[in-house]
Amino acid sequence: LLAGIFSDTNVIVGFLSCLSLYSISFLIVIFLIEKRYAKKYSTKETNFTNVNLEKSWSADKTQVILLLSILIYSILVKIILSYFPSYAVVSTGLGLSGSTTGTILFLFGLGRTIFFIIGRFFKASIVSIRNNFLIFGIFFILIPFMKDAFVLSLVFGIFGFFIGRQYLFSLNLLLEEEKDKKGAKAGIFESFIGFGTIFSPIIAGSIAKTDNILPFYIFSAVAFIVFVVVFVILRVNRRK
Repeated sequence: LLAGIFSDTNVIVGFLSCLSLYSISFLIVIFLIEKRYAKKYSTKETNFTNVNLEKSWSADKTQVILLLSILIYSILVKIILSYFPSYAVVSTGLGLSGSTTGTILFLFGLGRTIFFIIGRFFKASIVSIRNNFLIFGIFFILIPFMKDAFVLSLVFGIFGFFIGRQYLFSLNLLLEEEKDKKGAKAGIFESFIGFGTIFSPIIAGSIAKTDNILPFYIFSAVAFIVFVVVFVILRVNRRK
């Protein structure tokens, strides 16, 4: 939101404001959260050499679905936060101002944060995660057709809510499935977020050279394909 507002007036101030907020968040994590939870997990839990990844991940299809879920989560979030702003402000895209684009992304983040807060009142399930893929696919298809800033703000807020649900449900189910090495599995979980974050902007940028709305359709197709894959996996498991 700050970056969007200041992009219309002073880019440097916007950059410094965002940098300050990230720095404060980093200090909070280092000096407060880390000390609070450091004693909860032994060093054995975070020692990846003691984790037999091939055995633990391939043996349980649920954990494979959860990793796939968080990978898609990270890809779609990065597209929204990196590619969509560029698409929104250029004349060949939506032609919105920086402050309007910032407000839309702020509501996306707000929707995600709201679910993080109230998520404890919802029961996590694989079926919910599967259905989220269908919602994501529909959302990305609709983006090129939405031109009104109010409609975009509303839809992005709703999408942020479901994106938050995907992350929180995936993490909760992963920790419920894993009884012994929660720290190691949480580390793998976060590393998949890193993979999606790294590669999705490169892919989107390459595709956009052909057509700037094509990335939305491509990633929508990815979400639909994953929905079908998870649907089949759950159906096979149910028959067994």
